[in-house]
Amino acid sequence: ERMNNIIKKADLMVHIIQHVRLFAREAGKPTTESVQINDTILSSLDMIGAQFNSHGIRLQTDLADQLPTITANPYSLEEVILNLLNNARDAIEVFKESAPTTYVPKVSIETNVSPENPNKVLIEISDNGGGISKDVVQKIFDPFFTTKDPDRGTGLGLSISKSIIEEFEGALSVTSENGQTHMKITLPINVI
Repeated sequence: ERMNNIIKKADLMVHIIQHVRLFAREAGKPTTESVQINDTILSSLDMIGAQFNSHGIRLQTDLADQLPTITANPYSLEEVILNLLNNARDAIEVFKESAPTTYVPKVSIETNVSPENPNKVLIEISDNGGGISKDVVQKIFDPFFTTKDPDRGTGLGLSISKSIIEEFEGALSVTSENGQTHMKITLPINVI
């Protein structure tokens, strides 16, 4: 039984390493294709889910069934999703240091057709990591702006993520209130 468990974990590591190699090679390329957003999100969660678990962060998903496809580079979109999830995890890690003992760290990721525009798909990543102050929200997408320690971030992640989403004719926005941060990506649905 232990040997089977070791083999399963080794197979999982091989799968992750192959995916990371493909991700590194394909992200940032200008080629696009028809993408099912939920597949990209599940691929991202395969790469980062264990980190959330080991940090004691509850990861909730609410992925709409049968979403229309979008046009994007799936690896670049995955890069954006991973960046937003990493930022949520980092915010929670900082907030946990001063949070009450009853605090339950949570990150949620949701997909749906945008309620504001039925021609767009919405991805929302939310966390309860204490929120972002209004003065910081105004600068959050500026290149080289960061609230992290110098060894924790360059301040380029959100700026690059916003550029990637805009290349796909989408938008990336943030709202933060009552200790919750919501990162919203909207992308146009493929026209058939």
